[in-house]
Amino acid sequence: MAYHDELFKQGRQAGLADRVAEAALLYRSAASAALEVGDRTAWFKCMVRAASATGDKGDIRASLALLLEARESEPEDAPQFEAWSARREIFFITQSIRPERSRLKQLLADLRFYATTHSARAAELLLLEGSLNSFCGDWRTALACFETAWQAKDGHDLKAYNAYIAASHCLRLGQPSACRDWIFALDQCEDKSVPRWSAESTLLLARAEGQPFATLLSNLRTYTDRAAGVQRADTADIVRELVARTHLLDPNAGDPAADFHPSRSELRQAPRNRQVVHSRYDAHLLHLDYRLACLRYVASVPAVDDFYYYQPQQVPASLVPTDLAQFQRRLHKARAAVASTLRYARHLDTLLECDYRQREVQARSERIEEIARAVG
Repeated sequence: MAYHDELFKQGRQAGLADRVAEAALLYRSAASAALEVGDRTAWFKCMVRAASATGDKGDIRASLALLLEARESEPEDAPQFEAWSARREIFFITQSIRPERSRLKQLLADLRFYATTHSARAAELLLLEGSLNSFCGDWRTALACFETAWQAKDGHDLKAYNAYIAASHCLRLGQPSACRDWIFALDQCEDKSVPRWSAESTLLLARAEGQPFATLLSNLRTYTDRAAGVQRADTADIVRELVARTHLLDPNAGDPAADFHPSRSELRQAPRNRQVVHSRYDAHLLHLDYRLACLRYVASVPAVDDFYYYQPQQVPASLVPTDLAQFQRRLHKARAAVASTLRYARHLDTLLECDYRQREVQARSERIEEIARAVG
């Protein structure tokens, strides 16, 4: 076996084990070794795999640079899988760093055209279409894409991801029973990520339904155990958000603004996926929901989940905070978080020609002002 083939094999094994940083290094080494012996086809194959692994570990711009270098010198006998993957990854990267809707629709149209003459699966095209609809806030159309992709004959190895993403969209649409059905379908799939995705989906469902904190904590521990060791940047940010949001619902944790509150401790850690604009928005929204939770605590309003908001906050007609000065400080910080998050939401919504992020932020603002009016 040639040296670059051995390195490629090692990179693939690392990738399958979610050791994406190691996989990226091995694939790049394999690409260099292939170039030294003049094997341009193997070089292209390794470069595309290196780009994908580099993106998974959170360096989106480096991933794009590798992809563009590979595409610039793409050989005529490029492997079909990597040739398709290179074009698909450019769609994902564009969606991640500057998601202009018109540009994304054009890239999707180009991918559909490419699929007519090359080996590309209908299930993958449906996933791409669903992803675009999801980022535009059209959960229903996105879910329809994922359901159709689930049924596609050429998407057997994508079924687990389809079920995982469909479950989360059901919660967005207020359909917890459908979410539960998708979790059951997910558990029947054969994929190394199933235990982690299933634990995450189960936790989200429990949080949306307002199940007791002891249940949430048990589900959270299961998820963090299964996510341990995964080097993907998006997984690290999911862990950060789930830990913070879950502990904001702990009735015995005390003031979320206290130095050693678990949610505050998580928010001290910067998100990993900062090159992805959607992750940055998620971080903004999490910070806003944290500020809202701090305000509720000082106003003696019971905690609620602000993400799904199946159980609205209960604010009496009149509130008298024990520390009015502290209430005013927290109210100011909550309003500042609204303004900051709204600016970023407006930026993304403008690019994607939608308004769902601005509506999400405005809903938080209305909850804040409801508490403010009760205090008077």
